[in-house]
Amino acid sequence: MRFMERTIMGLRYHRKMNILIAALTAVYSIIGLFLRTNAANTMSNATNFSQRIAELPGSNTSGVTSAVLRAHSTQADYYNIAFAAATLIYLILLIVIAAIFVRRQQAETAAYIGAGKQPFDIASQTALEGGISATVGFTIVSVIVSLFSATVSHWWAKANQFIFAHAIGQPRGTQHQEMLQGIKTMMSKRMTDFNPQSLLFGDSGMSSQIPNTVVGFATVGVAAISAVVIVNLIVMMAQARTVRSHLN
Repeated sequence: MRFMERTIMGLRYHRKMNILIAALTAVYSIIGLFLRTNAANTMSNATNFSQRIAELPGSNTSGVTSAVLRAHSTQADYYNIAFAAATLIYLILLIVIAAIFVRRQQAETAAYIGAGKQPFDIASQTALEGGISATVGFTIVSVIVSLFSATVSHWWAKANQFIFAHAIGQPRGTQHQEMLQGIKTMMSKRMTDFNPQSLLFGDSGMSSQIPNTVVGFATVGVAAISAVVIVNLIVMMAQARTVRSHLN
């Protein structure tokens, strides 16, 4: 009970750090959800493309098929790399924030040590404070994104199509036009419920098969909150042990 009381008081007393953690987590959550959602959309588009292109004659030997699938694969890899990079940057910023915080709280840490508190107890309180703050930041983003899921997913799907267009060449570039022409050639005299543009970019008649919701909440949430808890625990543990050694 005393531990929870100290944690609640700490949330108020250390509000600047906790607000900063919540804000940073919110930004990371938005970026992470965008990347995870579009990675899922990209793979869905690739699957839909493979299924639809298989209906056309000559698709197995067409260079268009391999080029488009390669572009989808490359784009999905970029999203995964970007998510890993965003997580790494998030971790670095959390370490910086935690290091600044524990340095400014040396007197408070020394008081806890003098009162007989163990370094792990002190670090656990700081970790829990950070975890609660991160949870608040992530929850706020999750609620807002969920309430406007259709709009947000539509915007992100459009952004995904724009990025894909540049992955296969500029919209008016030669490669882009050659792909559309190659698809038109394969579709000549064929009755389909899609056109070259929708086949290439995954919209129009294929839109019902594309995820229309934001995904990745579990992945982003676990990454965001656990990172804060682990960083705060390790950094404060090291600081508390250093303070205790100086007092002894």
